Amino acid sequence: MEAFLFKLKNAGCFENFNRSPATPLGSSMGFHKINLEKLSEYRNKLFKEQKNNERFPQDSRLTTAISLKDKEIKYDDKEARILIGDITCQLPPYKNEHYLCEVMFKKKVNKPIDWSVVYEKMSGDYEKHYGKTPKTREHWRTVYDTMIRINDRIKKDLYTTDNLFSWQELTIKRNF
Repeated sequence: MEAFLFKLKNAGCFENFNRSPATPLGSSMGFHKINLEKLSEYRNKLFKEQKNNERFPQDSRLTTAISLKDKEIKYDDKEARILIGDITCQLPPYKNEHYLCEVMFKKKVNKPIDWSVVYEKMSGDYEKHYGKTPKTREHWRTVYDTMIRINDRIKKDLYTTDNLFSWQELTIKRNF
């Protein structure tokens, strides 16, 4: 908030503002010599830039959502990254996201995989040492949260609304 106020001050919208350090933002603040004409110019300039997308003219991804349906999607296990067309989505190596993708990309698209298969890969031979993985919320929720993190990462990196993975009745499915 204060950074924005300093931008307005530098644009000449007002001469100064003051608040004591103990005063929370949004409570009583004093503005000195407000210039309504400059404030209106700044507002119009700001909205014009956003409307015409002049701030990011070279990046059309900011205005058009990409569909994963028509993209070639590959997984590079050695580098822990998902390749979607010519865009790379890097995953943290040897973490849950890496292990989930390792299991899911070995299977066909739209094939449901039980959460316990992925959990066993994540936890490192759980079944060998402790027996069958119990179907507790604590265990399957780890897999679910990992799937959500990957979907969110892809949405952020590619500006898409599509989910690469979906969850249904304790199974995961790769959609593309």
